[in-house]
Amino acid sequence: ITALKARDQAAVAERSAAKIGEYDDIMRQRVEGGLSDRSEARVLAQKLSEMQATAQADRDAASTAMAQLQAMTAQPMDGIAGLGELPVPDALPEALTIKLAQAEQGRTVAEAKMERAGHLPTLSAQAATGTGGPDVGLAMGVNQMLGLGTADTLAAIQASEEAAGARVAKAQQDDRLNLTALRAKLAALEAKEARDGKVVAETGSGLDMFTEQYRMGRRTLMELVSMYESYAQMAHDQAGLKYDIALIKLEIARQHGILVDGSSI
Repeated sequence: ITALKARDQAAVAERSAAKIGEYDDIMRQRVEGGLSDRSEARVLAQKLSEMQATAQADRDAASTAMAQLQAMTAQPMDGIAGLGELPVPDALPEALTIKLAQAEQGRTVAEAKMERAGHLPTLSAQAATGTGGPDVGLAMGVNQMLGLGTADTLAAIQASEEAAGARVAKAQQDDRLNLTALRAKLAALEAKEARDGKVVAETGSGLDMFTEQYRMGRRTLMELVSMYESYAQMAHDQAGLKYDIALIKLEIARQHGILVDGSSI
């Protein structure tokens, strides 16, 4: 997903660099004709360099992410493209952190029962035969020797059980808080994607009108460049939003164990 995001943003940056390159050519012709000064040409050349650097940084990020993925999978991943849908249901399974805490609680309770049993009296039947009749009786004993520290030991055993229960409650609380934060971030990004998509489309339409005004002499070239630069930045950010949304959905799915059918592994 990181690689796909960088690829899409690189494509936007490359288109923007090409457009600014066209403006740069016009600026050089204007400087040569004495219609613009060299300070404006230097500013425009700097903007072109920055956009080209952005495109290169995106390409590098995409290459790095794909190289890391290929190293983990040990097979070619060049053909991977596209973003699948990962629905996040309202009713999620328990988080894996909760399941882990519950499993550890079960183990702690079982260990505590065994340890507690070792400190409790045991009752056994005894029978003996001798010259007379059989001697049958009951004997009371303990598996471990009772001492002054026995009460403290039993209290510690009880405390370990209570602590295990507290860890489960803490895991449940942490998951509720974390899930609430992730869902809020997801909703905010989805709203931003819809809102910014409209803004980018409207800015693109306004840019066409701005370009026409420039051709008619009512706008300067640097005004046109400044407006296009704003549009290019918005389009670049907009291109990455759907991938940011996908990463949050992926994180929710990872935390709640719905990425893989564990019973089939």
